[in-house]
Amino acid sequence: MRFYMRFASCLLLVGLGVMTGCSSLNTSKSFRDLPLEKGKQTVCHMNASVSGLYFLGKIPLITGNTDQPGSWIPAFGRDTASLSETTDMVAGTAKEGGATELNCVVSSSGKIWIVPTFVLFWKTQTISASAVK
Repeated sequence: MRFYMRFASCLLLVGLGVMTGCSSLNTSKSFRDLPLEKGKQTVCHMNASVSGLYFLGKIPLITGNTDQPGSWIPAFGRDTASLSETTDMVAGTAKEGGATELNCVVSSSGKIWIVPTFVLFWKTQTISASAVK
């Protein structure tokens, strides 16, 4: 019995270590000279995703770093897997590229209960947008 408890605890710790917060921001600038909007120059198309581990689905524990998307450094205690934080990440990247507008903005969010823990949830926010000037 003791072996199984230790084994389950080790599995839980490894699982939590693997599921640390992550963020990514992918961009594409290749459109083969096709405009996204008539009369506007296409800057890029972006797809951003931020995920994190939450206590009771509300309190952020470890989340993706929206200041440095794709980095190995998570954000601790910050609610970055939210619509506002992810939108700021996308809008900031668009402005850096010289965009003046975001078009075709689509977002989705999800929350999954991590069953064996009873109190932990995995939350994800995704946004896709096209930047033009």
